Amino acid sequence: MTLEDLNIHGMANRGILAGRLSNWSLNRVRIIANGWGGWDGDLGEAGGSSDSGQMLFQTVEVGWNGCGETYPDKVVFGCWGQQEGGYGDGFGTTTTSGNWVFQNSYFHHNTQDGLDLLYADTTATITVQQTHAEGNAGNQIKVAGSPTVENSVIVGNCSYFTGIDYMTGNNSGGANTAGDICRALGNALVLSVQPSLKALVRYNTIVGEGDCLILAINGDASSSVAIQNNALIGKPDWVKANQTPQPQSCLFYWDNNSASAWPVTYGGNILWQVKDNACPAGNTCNVDPQLLNESLTAFNSIPKSTSPVINKAATALGTVAKDSRNLPRPTLGGYDIGATQYQGGCDGLTQTVLKKKVVCR
Repeated sequence: MTLEDLNIHGMANRGILAGRLSNWSLNRVRIIANGWGGWDGDLGEAGGSSDSGQMLFQTVEVGWNGCGETYPDKVVFGCWGQQEGGYGDGFGTTTTSGNWVFQNSYFHHNTQDGLDLLYADTTATITVQQTHAEGNAGNQIKVAGSPTVENSVIVGNCSYFTGIDYMTGNNSGGANTAGDICRALGNALVLSVQPSLKALVRYNTIVGEGDCLILAINGDASSSVAIQNNALIGKPDWVKANQTPQPQSCLFYWDNNSASAWPVTYGGNILWQVKDNACPAGNTCNVDPQLLNESLTAFNSIPKSTSPVINKAATALGTVAKDSRNLPRPTLGGYDIGATQYQGGCDGLTQTVLKKKVVCR
């Protein structure tokens, strides 16, 4: 089954309710502003979602689910979350298998999680490539099975909906909605790594204001997480805003093992402003990666020309041929740390000619 060139928007309930699927492909599909959720794989039966085979999603946008839209001008309207009796996942399933691949996709501003495949079983493989996630009220990306996340930009601004009414929408902050803002502690990337399974997180740019940038759950000493060549930026932990001093988002936490048993390896990452200035061996620590915009409200992952990420990726750990924009790696003699390869010149800036000279603005 192939779904192609569709715009599914403004449904009162789900954009897509689908389970027991095998070998589906979505290409250039938008699932936008559906009142209950975007893609819901929960059929309400004991078998869970029960998907199998190749599940391929290319150039898919899933946003503003848990909200409605006005007619005919399609303005986002009436956002609500779980605390108000709603739901709001952008993309979610219950127990499922399958070989899931997400490429060049965008999960954003859903009132719960963005991409939620946390309930994939141990036979599933999940690959997230060249994907952008931001503004979701819970976790931006949650994956299980044997996951690989690479060349992706993950912006964990989980407090996005705070104080926003969206024309009498309920998800507007305050005591009645606080549980929907940065729910599940707002960790930007969540990995469920069962015993003997491995997760690979490489060439991503991750920033967040949740409890941690990367959280692992489940698993044991036979599991493993490899975190390689990522740009990782911490922000003040929104959930702990009442603490003095307010802590930063932590680099990594595994919630099922003591610290001495965490089977996680690091290499070639650049770390900036994470909690307690965490600095595992083999990384560049407490150094600003100098991206075009590091604010949560207007984040831009393109490195500045002076950035220390340029040509600094540890290629012995593995390489990828394209970056988050599908532009080539390497350039200028080497591979860059993070999701986005600097292409030289005025990359990401406006190029003008002033007195016969090219000026980047």
